[in-house]
Formats: sequence, C-alpha cells, structure tokens
Amino acid sequence: MEWFGVELERVREETPIDRSLILGLPPDRREQFRFRPGQYIQLRLPEADGKLKGVYSLSSGPGDAEVEVTIRALGEAGGQFAALPAGTRLEATMPRGNHLLDENMEAEAPDEGARRRVLVAQGAGVAPIRAYLRQLREVGHDGDVVLVHEEERPEHVLFQDEFERHDGECPWFRYVPVPPSVDAVTLEELIKPPHRTVVFAIGATAFVDPVLAVARDLGVPADNLHRERWG
Repeated sequence: MEWFGVELERVREETPIDRSLILGLPPDRREQFRFRPGQYIQLRLPEADGKLKGVYSLSSGPGDAEVEVTIRALGEAGGQFAALPAGTRLEATMPRGNHLLDENMEAEAPDEGARRRVLVAQGAGVAPIRAYLRQLREVGHDGDVVLVHEEERPEHVLFQDEFERHDGECPWFRYVPVPPSVDAVTLEELIKPPHRTVVFAIGATAFVDPVLAVARDLGVPADNLHRERWG
C-alpha cells in the first residue's frame, strides 16, 4: 500500500462529536485523486509510528474543489483524529473500495421506468451519502431518491441543514431523519414499488441486516439490495 503526505488544512465542527477534516493534497496527487461516492481513504499520523490509523469514507463530492472526510469522535482512533488541529501533517492512501453508491446510475430501458433509490444510513454512516447527493446534483439527476437517516440524539444528526436544502431545492429528493429505530412501517411507506426500488443500507451489522431483511420481504429484488456495514 502506497502512502503520501497530506496537510490537514482545516477542521470543521459538524456536531458535538463529529469533525470534517479538509485535506490538502500535494500537487503531484491532485490530478490523480479521483473517486466515486462510497469509496474511502486510509489516514495515519506519521509521528505515531503507524499506531494511529483509520479508514474513512470521503464525504466531499467527487467534483468538489476540496477533499473531506468526516470523523465521529468515538473509539481511540476516532477520538484522536477528531482532535487533531489544522496544520497537522498526515499520510493518506489513494481512494479505494467497492461499496459504490452510484453503481446503479446507468441508463435504464424506457419501459422499465425510473428506479427509486432508498438510502438508509445509521449515524455517521451518512457521510458517503453526502458525497453521492452532491454528485447527483452535479450531473443533473432527476430520479426519485429518498434518504432515511437514523440518529440517537438530535444534536448528532450530520449534515441536516445540507440535506434539508437538497430536499427543498430538488423535486426528486426526500429527506427523512428519524430517531431510533428505522421500522418496517417507515420502510414499507418508502419502498414503492418494490420491484423498481434500489435499497442501500449503511451502518452497523445489527442495523443493516434487519433493514435489508424488511426490504427483501417487501419484494425488493436481491440484485437491488446493497450494504456497507461494520461491527
């Protein structure tokens, strides 16, 4: 795995427990640094001799001028990365990963009709969805997209203002923030019609698997069920 140096240019507080790190890339990497929503990079602190290392989804859009990851200050690595000050020198990898949110963006046959995309995220798992929605707006997407975001505490809801702005400005987008937990009633209302719906769930295994089980029971085809999970 190849590592290269980056600078932590700015730190933005998103919630009391979340920070977005804006990374400055070296000139020889800027043109090469291309990614798709859902991909991630690894970060490490050189001074920690490889002991402080983390894997984080890119939360900026592929077309944005700045590169961002958003980190929840939980666990040893998350807490330490979220506390780093601007100006810190870090090392990063190039984007990687196969959990791609946009793998179903290809054109579909006219007689199939447009597919609805239901994105279901738990907590900080919503970070790559931010990148996805920014890309959709950039390319002029007009298909039906719903974001269901579960969060335990209202003050910890990430990117709420941005998602509400998308909801108000994009007729094709609906934002549904919900307290724990996402239930079958909520999903049944949104997954219509099931055979034309793509469901992408992101979060802990205990969150993701029940969501996809409900979607499957409602009639969503297996090929339309996607997940990114941890723990």
